[in-house]
Amino acid sequence: MNISEEEDGEPRGYAKVPAVVFAHLLADEIRIILAPGYGMGGAPRDIPLQLVPVALRLPNTRIWVQLNDQGSIVRVWRRTVPTGHEPR
Repeated sequence: MNISEEEDGEPRGYAKVPAVVFAHLLADEIRIILAPGYGMGGAPRDIPLQLVPVALRLPNTRIWVQLNDQGSIVRVWRRTVPTGHEPR
């Protein structure tokens, strides 16, 4: 499968999963929560720090992750909230 970008700049081609940055707990790794709010609250995952852009490394940052067929994270980018849907 090839990864390409749609007009809005978001990648397409693999599974797109919502996630939240939890913390930077280990050297060269950052912990994220995949699919927060689903099931028992999501699935914690430690991923290489290099995959996450510097601006997105703060705790509670909402991100999208792109998973390949083996479940490995291929790309990380900011998850934005549509106008008018901000939490109160």
